[in-house]
Amino acid sequence: MRFGICLLLLLIGPARAEELVVHFHPRPPYAFLVDGQLSGLSGTPIAHALKRAGIAYAIQETPAARQLAMAKESKGAHCFVGWYRTHEREHFARFSRPVYRDQPNIVLFNAASVNAREIASLAQLLASTDLILLSKKGYSYGPAIDAMLAGSPAPRQDVTVENVQMIKMLHARRADYIF
Repeated sequence: MRFGICLLLLLIGPARAEELVVHFHPRPPYAFLVDGQLSGLSGTPIAHALKRAGIAYAIQETPAARQLAMAKESKGAHCFVGWYRTHEREHFARFSRPVYRDQPNIVLFNAASVNAREIASLAQLLASTDLILLSKKGYSYGPAIDAMLAGSPAPRQDVTVENVQMIKMLHARRADYIF
């Protein structure tokens, strides 16, 4: 079942001619740079669409938390790659059509912390108070997981670092699992 949609978050400031800044944060396989070009499951279609439309743009690596803050400021011509459409975000942003439909999420476990074979379901995992979830502050994991997290007693450590650093934190036993 597909429950998540990666969307291009697009904000255009006041009517003035300025170059569009396309913001991304490295998130293989969704968005990353190859020879200075935006690539990945979300990045490549966005770059191709902008090129086909003749829209001049610059690519900028911007941390996810900063992207959300910029979107709320709504100043200038900015595009933010790979954000889920949520009710909260609809209040301050405009979304394009989906550029990529996610496959189901997976959970990565720290093998030293937990035996993943003992976890039979996501509901069981999120009911556990013995395992710490490492999650990205301000992120949406899709409507289904977000709803489960909202009512979950599971301990959670929210961070602002990028996904690669989150995997390193998991490996260093700073948490038990990540989405």
